[in-house]
Amino acid sequence: MNFDKLVRRGVRRLFLLTLAPFLLAPFALPSVLLWMLGVRFLNIRHLHSIGHLSLEPDCYIKEELLGAHPSHKALFLAPRNKVINRKLIEYWQQYNQYIKVISSPIYCILLYPLTLFKWLQYDVSPYCMNDHETATCYTIYGKWGGRPSLLTLNKADHDRGWDCLKALGVPEGAWFVCVHARQSNDKQNTAHSSRDVDIFTYLAAIEEITNRGGWCIRLGDNAMRPLPRMKNVVDYALLDIKSEWMDVFLCASCRFFLGSSSGLSNLAGVFGAPCVLANLVPLSVRPVKNSDLGIPKLLWSEGEKRFLRFKEILDSPVGQANFFAPSFQEAGLTIVDNSPDEIKDLTIEMLDIIENKAVYSKNDEEMQNRFKSFFRSGHYGYGAESRVGRDFLRKHAELLL
Repeated sequence: MNFDKLVRRGVRRLFLLTLAPFLLAPFALPSVLLWMLGVRFLNIRHLHSIGHLSLEPDCYIKEELLGAHPSHKALFLAPRNKVINRKLIEYWQQYNQYIKVISSPIYCILLYPLTLFKWLQYDVSPYCMNDHETATCYTIYGKWGGRPSLLTLNKADHDRGWDCLKALGVPEGAWFVCVHARQSNDKQNTAHSSRDVDIFTYLAAIEEITNRGGWCIRLGDNAMRPLPRMKNVVDYALLDIKSEWMDVFLCASCRFFLGSSSGLSNLAGVFGAPCVLANLVPLSVRPVKNSDLGIPKLLWSEGEKRFLRFKEILDSPVGQANFFAPSFQEAGLTIVDNSPDEIKDLTIEMLDIIENKAVYSKNDEEMQNRFKSFFRSGHYGYGAESRVGRDFLRKHAELLL
């Protein structure tokens, strides 16, 4: 950001702060009355992010069901012209006894001034925005355990989705895996480019799925790099039929979600689908559910000509969730993506788990526990119950020292 833009932003902010007391004065008394009635506004700010739109309402409702916070008359302003997925909002509206979703743009504009009063705000940022602290979503999901997911696909969306899949050549009743490899476009923030991956490194995993009789549906947007023609693979991201409701159907109906450091996995997760996430970065970020698997990207020290050990990473700033792409270079580190074989092995592990064929030795469990022991309170993913890929830890056992 250049100096002129910083100055303009500072002047605009000062102007708003100066006017705020006068603009909000008429709403002061109503805000106190609403507070006394137990009304709270959930400050879900990232309406353009499918990850936040999935995980934050899910965590709030689960916390209430677990008795972890008082029961409020919670309001969530989600104007239909601003949210990234309106179909997902429809599903959250089913839980209006916990969260009342306001989707009318006019009502949202009228209610917005009330959201600026601190005493009416319910802060949901600790769920997944704690860049310098442990994200509380891991504790909530740990306490939730193996209970069913809150969201389930309704029959109308199920039937409509399968009609669409059959038109694409997927046989009725076939099982499929959603595949998504994060890829930034020119309009996105390059600070998060460390999370980008090459979809072609997922091809070996895709072939393993299709060789076992499954289908792969590639998710994303039309800026994605096209996939080569492959058996039992639909490059849905590049099709004209792509839609918000179909995104929800696919994530809710897949056998599991194969992806990377991307919020789209949370959409599958809130519908209960297991997630297989490769190329996680920074190291402190881990999959949320106990049914998930994940493996991180590695960090290569240019100065020492070696990979950093996991404990080294977590004991330094480069392990935390607020570490952006340019900072790795400044620290003299190169981010190394997972190899096609590592992603394939992780996929095989999940397939074996689903088929009740996964085998773990005593040494596997010791390595798993050692990896988790490097996390401490304050690390973003501290307390996560998801597993690290078995074969990845075997391959990189020296990084556990």
